[in-house]
Amino acid sequence: MSGLATSTSSSLSWPPPARRSRRPTAGLIAAALLGVAACVALALLPWTYPGEDARFALAWGDELGRLHVPDFDGPVPAKHPLTLLVGIALAPLAASASILAYGAVSFAGFFLAGYAVFRLARALGGVIAGGLAVAIALSRPEVIEQVATGGKDLPFVALVLIAVAIVVEDGNFRPIPVLGLLALAGLIRPEAWPLAIVFWLWLLRDARREALAPAAIALALAAPLIWIGTDLLLTGDPLQTLHHAQERPAEIAAAGFGPEGGSPSSPTKLERLGDALESGLPGAIGWAAIVAAGLAVAARLAERRGSPLRDRSLGALVLPLLIAVAVVGATIVVVVAGLRAPDRFLLLAALALLAVATSAVADLDRSRIAMAAVSLLVVGTLVALPGDIDDSREILVEREDTRELGDGQIELAERPTVDTAIDVCPRLAFGGDSRANVSLGQVLAALATGRDVSDFELGRRRLLQRDGSAFGIRTGLARSASAQTVELNAPWEFASRC
Repeated sequence: MSGLATSTSSSLSWPPPARRSRRPTAGLIAAALLGVAACVALALLPWTYPGEDARFALAWGDELGRLHVPDFDGPVPAKHPLTLLVGIALAPLAASASILAYGAVSFAGFFLAGYAVFRLARALGGVIAGGLAVAIALSRPEVIEQVATGGKDLPFVALVLIAVAIVVEDGNFRPIPVLGLLALAGLIRPEAWPLAIVFWLWLLRDARREALAPAAIALALAAPLIWIGTDLLLTGDPLQTLHHAQERPAEIAAAGFGPEGGSPSSPTKLERLGDALESGLPGAIGWAAIVAAGLAVAARLAERRGSPLRDRSLGALVLPLLIAVAVVGATIVVVVAGLRAPDRFLLLAALALLAVATSAVADLDRSRIAMAAVSLLVVGTLVALPGDIDDSREILVEREDTRELGDGQIELAERPTVDTAIDVCPRLAFGGDSRANVSLGQVLAALATGRDVSDFELGRRRLLQRDGSAFGIRTGLARSASAQTVELNAPWEFASRC
């Protein structure tokens, strides 16, 4: 353990002051990258639309803004305190405006992630390494998908990587900002909780006086305490998020959207783990970047005996590598525990490894291994670029289709006839053939009509058992002896049953 502490401590003095000097070149490169990112953001804006997690955050925030406690049980995503706060902040806006505003928030996460990757890679390998890292990171389909769907993982990754960069850049760093960033990240994803606590314990072991400051202790424990407190306040169960994650697959199946045929060929835990690791690491940054990260470490190991300076440069890689290992380990634990682990959980590990891979730029003039790492990274990225562009285009086209569905849903749900039907008969059912489409319609109907998501019973179209003739979209309202049905769009239907 002492060796690890020594290695990590030595990393805190890398790069040396000369490498950290604020040269005009660094400012120009940063400004250029910011301009490119802004152009990308403007190009992507018309193609973005909140995904399921983001839409529920908006709907639940709207309910909390009306002082209604949402129902967090059932086949719905898990709640996250920070995204709930965003939803509450956007609650005064109309449905369409709140969706647009959430898109702007997701682009803030996009810019923050670009800054975080640049800053960490610059700390490890200089300004050119930072520019290369951010150019690769922000062009990857997985990152494009995150910003296109308003995913919460990009802000989480950005906050953690900025905290890592602060530690790597300067041995005299102030712990409070680092703990503050990890606390914010912990309000988005629980994976940041152990990072904050382990970092505080490391400060304590390193005899840093700041570790005993009340603010440091409070920040180290803030995220889990706030999350547990939120669960307790809103649901009465301090571990509701954990229990919901365990029960959600059964709830989805109970709503009629479980695997077909009793799931006789469900993948084993080992198969699910392999799929998650393959999609989350090489799938996020490419095999070339994974191999290049290993070569970058090998290059500094090969030069380690050359001078103390290179010893410190090797130590600088320790922290991002530990972060990557910790995330992979957490994913293994989650899958073994029988919980769902989407590949986006590994985005933090992938971008940390990307920063390590680009650090080889700093050793180009003295290491053939580093030259091989950079060559592989650049060539591999260029070879994969056409496929990445196609994948990104598919993602954006899918979001455009979702936007068209969503806009039509909101427009129809806001019609006075629909609102009147709901007021007269508030027993509602929402059904369709696809859980994604039904969830989209359910949440947007709640936002557009100013009602709670839980007011809409969720199920397959066949569960509605409606009577009367099928009316088209233009008709809007179907009346019969047993049901009033509103056809809001082709993929779903929404019935008031009295």
